[in-house]
Amino acid sequence: FLETLVECGVLGRTGSKAEAVYYNMPNTSAFLDKTVSEMYVGGILEMASLRLYRFWKDLREALETGMMQNESKESGWNDFFPNLYRQPESLASFMEAMVGISSGHFRKFAIAFDFSKYRTCIDIGGATGQLSCYVAQENSHMRCTTLDLPPVKPIAEQWINK
Repeated sequence: FLETLVECGVLGRTGSKAEAVYYNMPNTSAFLDKTVSEMYVGGILEMASLRLYRFWKDLREALETGMMQNESKESGWNDFFPNLYRQPESLASFMEAMVGISSGHFRKFAIAFDFSKYRTCIDIGGATGQLSCYVAQENSHMRCTTLDLPPVKPIAEQWINK
């Protein structure tokens, strides 16, 4: 399997056979190493591991009943998001996961869309402010504003200051 990834350019390798050492190629690291770039997509996997993996044990029940098998089952939460917003650590994890899966699309949009006719961009429900940051980076004439709920503000400020 690892040799296939080497041939595809996803991994690099030094040595051979038992002495082989595999490493991420630069393009791979951009997506899989959070210390390399904001394009890191592993946050969604980290969140799934921390929050969702344990619910696979209830797959049969989910299929038989059609009922949700997530935090709402264990905690009695009727609405996921209001409860998530009450838990800063879980909210930060969720938002980091969303940054990873949104980054590529937001960056591409900020570059590809013709903003020359516009002066302002307002992203309502914009979480970390990522879209506004990309639009402002690529379009210096734009004034961008992100709005979201109060518990999001300290998390967004951290991301904006990165």
